[in-house]
Amino acid sequence: MIEPFVQRKGMNGEGNIYITSSGGDENSQEADHLEASFFTHHLASGLRGAADASGDRKVTVMEAYNYAFNHTVAETGGTRGGT
Repeated sequence: MIEPFVQRKGMNGEGNIYITSSGGDENSQEADHLEASFFTHHLASGLRGAADASGDRKVTVMEAYNYAFNHTVAETGGTRGGT
């Protein structure tokens, strides 16, 4: 499995978080049936609660990202565009 790229800078709880579906030199893969990109669809689902891996009814940034990443890789593995 491909490891997600996460860059951590500072841990004081302040700053900005940028979550993207692809790197600057990559394309994002969209799906007609989702009417969105795979990653964006799964990120939104995760933020709505599906990514709550700990069961505490809160979704952290890492839970949301990991959920979107893992589901995107699982769904796109067999597509023409691949993961």
